[in-house]
Amino acid sequence: MQEMAKLVDFLYAAMDEALGIIDHNPESSYHDIDYKIDKIIHGRQISLEITKLGTILDDSIDREVECRMKRSEALSQTIDSIDIQKAVESAISDVDNQTRVYRQKIEQTKSDIANLNAKLEKKKADIERFQKRLNSLQGVRPPFMDEFEKLEGDLKVVVYLKISRLFMGIMLESLGICNIWSMKCR
Repeated sequence: MQEMAKLVDFLYAAMDEALGIIDHNPESSYHDIDYKIDKIIHGRQISLEITKLGTILDDSIDREVECRMKRSEALSQTIDSIDIQKAVESAISDVDNQTRVYRQKIEQTKSDIANLNAKLEKKKADIERFQKRLNSLQGVRPPFMDEFEKLEGDLKVVVYLKISRLFMGIMLESLGICNIWSMKCR
């Protein structure tokens, strides 16, 4: 502790010289007390910093001892080159196996893509063929359409005649001239 106090005094004196602080007049007690208080506060701050740095240095030295021991232990172990070679060969074969598996998967995926593209092209051709057929069917008039339109016209005439007869019968019945159910006129 005495060495620390000497170190603090030395550092404080060096700071005073660097900052250009001149000793105050001892006759002025007020300034002398302020100066001494500032000196004490400053000394405490420096001692705290020195303590922190000392702790950090001590921890670093302790870790260096542990690291040195581990380094020397690792260097002192004999490493069998045959074991290393086997481990490297094993790692290489594992990587080769994984590469082979991945290449097989890639080839399988490529064939799947080719199959799907072929199916897609076939479906596109089917859609195009069906679209052409639909367009041709929409453009062609069925052969029975003329007969259908003629029969539809005839049906309209027959319906018109029936409705007009019914209407006339109702009119005549309302006039009392003819009975609609018997369709006999008087």
